[in-house]
Amino acid sequence: MLGKAGVHRPALAGRRVALAAPAVARPLRARRVAIRAVSEAVAKSAGIKVSAKNDADDELTVIYLSGPAAPGLQTKLKQVFHDLNVDVKRHDVNGGVDSGTLEDVFYVKGVKGKLTESEIAKACTVLEGIVKAQAAVAHSGVRPKFQTQTIAPDPAKREVLYAIMDKYKDNDVLTIQQDIASHVEYTLARTRQDFANNECYQATSYSLRDRLIELWNDTQTYFKEKDPKRVYYLSMEFLMGRSLMNCLYNLGIKEEYDEALREIGYNLEKIADEERDAALGNGGLGRLAACFLDSMATLNLPAWGYGIRYTYGMFRQTIINGFQHEQPDYWLTFGNPWEIERLVVKYPVQFYGHVSTHQEEGRQVFRWNAGEQVAAVAYDNPIPGFDTRNCINLRLWAAKPSTEFDLQAFNTGDYVQAILSKQRAETLSSVLYPDDRTYEGKELRLKQQHFFVSATIQDVVRRYKDSHPDNWEDFADKVAFQLNDTHPTIAVPELMRVLMDDHKLGWTKAWETCTKVFAFTNHTVLPEALERWPVALFEKLLPRHMQIVYDINWRFLQDVRAKFGDDWERIARMSIIEESPGGENESWITHLGELQALRKIADEPAFQEEWRAVKLANKERAARKVRETTGVAVSTDALWDVQVKRIHEYKRQLLNVLGIIHRYDAIKKATPEQRKKMVPRVCIIGGKAAPGYEMAKRIIKLVCAVGEKVGGGGAGAKAGAGAGGKFSTDRTIQEYADEIWHAKPCEVPTPKA
Repeated sequence: MLGKAGVHRPALAGRRVALAAPAVARPLRARRVAIRAVSEAVAKSAGIKVSAKNDADDELTVIYLSGPAAPGLQTKLKQVFHDLNVDVKRHDVNGGVDSGTLEDVFYVKGVKGKLTESEIAKACTVLEGIVKAQAAVAHSGVRPKFQTQTIAPDPAKREVLYAIMDKYKDNDVLTIQQDIASHVEYTLARTRQDFANNECYQATSYSLRDRLIELWNDTQTYFKEKDPKRVYYLSMEFLMGRSLMNCLYNLGIKEEYDEALREIGYNLEKIADEERDAALGNGGLGRLAACFLDSMATLNLPAWGYGIRYTYGMFRQTIINGFQHEQPDYWLTFGNPWEIERLVVKYPVQFYGHVSTHQEEGRQVFRWNAGEQVAAVAYDNPIPGFDTRNCINLRLWAAKPSTEFDLQAFNTGDYVQAILSKQRAETLSSVLYPDDRTYEGKELRLKQQHFFVSATIQDVVRRYKDSHPDNWEDFADKVAFQLNDTHPTIAVPELMRVLMDDHKLGWTKAWETCTKVFAFTNHTVLPEALERWPVALFEKLLPRHMQIVYDINWRFLQDVRAKFGDDWERIARMSIIEESPGGENESWITHLGELQALRKIADEPAFQEEWRAVKLANKERAARKVRETTGVAVSTDALWDVQVKRIHEYKRQLLNVLGIIHRYDAIKKATPEQRKKMVPRVCIIGGKAAPGYEMAKRIIKLVCAVGEKVGGGGAGAKAGAGAGGKFSTDRTIQEYADEIWHAKPCEVPTPKA
């Protein structure tokens, strides 16, 4: 690696230096298109022309360059001028990668003014060689060029800015190694010759994030240029899992990263184990949300996800004497290399206060005079699709105080008050599902839901207004909200408030808009899983929203009465306000229906044997993970009965464990001959109970007690925590897009190299 002015940096002795610097440099792995690229470049190279004139400008030497264009060429040319100690005062870009030709003019100056004849000859020779060499290199891909005027209104400036980075990062082994080493040194500020596995994980993740950002920027710019209908997925949970391996598989560069790390002395699997699960979800709800994002990216749908950036997630579960105990799960101990902090994307979120009314242009206008305000700050997480250039976004909101520090309170000696508002604000995004057995817990949960919904609505409206100023007629044609379960349903009155109070729409138009843009995913009809809030709490915390909910309910009940007459029992029952107490071809990955073709070979012995081998290999891998995590050795020959869900009475773990007790009792009473006919079974139950849910905690205790008994002294009593979910078979994501959101794919084009 060269430092400034081409000075070689010293090689230092270190633990991993020998691994990182083999004595003989290995050739880079050839790409499939390398031979074709080189032959095409040689054919083009005959057209390269480099010339210079000293009389074309009074003060500068003018260099003319024409020939085949190639990704990254402009950056190389500027580096050449820098190395030759030549200052480029002006650069006119003509042609480019998309046209396949280069017609550029450079106005340059040497140390003493215009270049001498010998300096001109040297520069022309070097420039011609660089153009030939760059044209012969196989690159990872040309980046698309966009015409959006907001990027750079001046066409010449836009050409220069595009040419600086006109190709995607290469994915050969050497480039990957250089990127990892660069992040170790410049991002983590560690020596690149000796760094631990965790630092290697972070540097590897940052190098992958660089590639995601390229795709993310091009995707978002393309969306802005094409202005398609966008889908916004709102969820309190996103159980994303680990991002490193998912990104490698989706981008199709797992083998390259595996080899790059192995050559410098690291193991990809061990590096991947350094990643902590993002504590943004708990169970099937969050896993479904993550699957939605992954599928929408793969289907090239113009979509974003929105949620909360929890500092501690739910909690870290420990089992002591069979009982669940909760510990803080600070998953951000070492930061999160996948997220991008957007300090400039910040919105005010209000609570409490009162509502006043006044007349404005002959109509009644409501003003919410809030008693408390916090700021929602955005953190973006790129979500790549499988085998596509599209990369969508998960935007998470973190709560910050509107004013960072109350200096006046501090100066008057009230030190506690000076930091109280900061702590109160940050509590909003601290924990997933705070204990709601107390009034304060219920209040915090409602504040959380309004916090992320309000910030999201403001962000979506701002994005729409950027492209459609003063035009609300097209809002429903450009925006679709998908609400994941009941938590974000407060988005309906919030959008009504924004449309009526902030943008002066009447009730009829605002309600017509709302009924066209919202869709809802219902996960269960059981009442304990639905959100219900005391009217007094809702009215105190969100007074303007309470007014809107009353109005929505009144109009809804008028429709009910018009259809069913004075059936007051029915009307009370339907009121929103409670009126009384109470294989080789991988195309199947994106087109699941193609798996039906397996029916034709389902009876073939060779296929059945291969199918069983794949299932057994995965089962053995899972068994190893169980043993590493819990110390329990489980049989891979047995039938596995697995239930990994949030522990809850309606999830029926109690019924499951009672079934285990029944089967165990039957085994104990059976004769040796009867036991031979019984199928060996491994029962795995995993999940967490909410801190305030005593019955669920007792179920965990029962599971552990049964495990102690069945496992003979503890072997079967190990408790695991996890989350599971399944996709609804009612609709695919493509059917959601076609039938509910009415959103079309918007795939980023692949330019011709």
